[in-house]
Amino acid sequence: MKVVVPFATSSPMLPAVRLALTQDGWEPEFYHCDKDDSYHTLMELYWNAKEDFCVVEHDIVVWPSALQELADCNQLWCTRPYYCSVGWIVDGLGCTKFAQKLIELYPNFLQEPFPTCCKHTRYFCGLDRLIAHRMQELGIKPHVHLPGVSNLNEKWT
Repeated sequence: MKVVVPFATSSPMLPAVRLALTQDGWEPEFYHCDKDDSYHTLMELYWNAKEDFCVVEHDIVVWPSALQELADCNQLWCTRPYYCSVGWIVDGLGCTKFAQKLIELYPNFLQEPFPTCCKHTRYFCGLDRLIAHRMQELGIKPHVHLPGVSNLNEKWT
């Protein structure tokens, strides 16, 4: 499973995130999101590779074996919950695995038209909701793995 960490210049990579990801031997790929739609472009890049991949956002700290458990799971969409200002998020992108089988079933998942239930778009601030709503339209629920992970973003905690 590939592990990718999106980050922006305004939201620098936290040392604890990097340390936590590499402690179990993962070699994460760091992706600089320098435009409003860079996160969507990143998701398309990994989706089009047609392999299992996991997103761990720049402010999420995983505990030992947390990613291995996701990698070993046979479910289509796996998440680890994290806490923020609105409560526990179970369907966000903080720590999320997308399985190759899901990608094969829905190769155009990230392409428009987007779900009509909301105004979320390909821009970074709404991409997680767009993905969650598309999954909901398809009848796919997140396979939530516990315990959750830590969110170190001071803005949201």
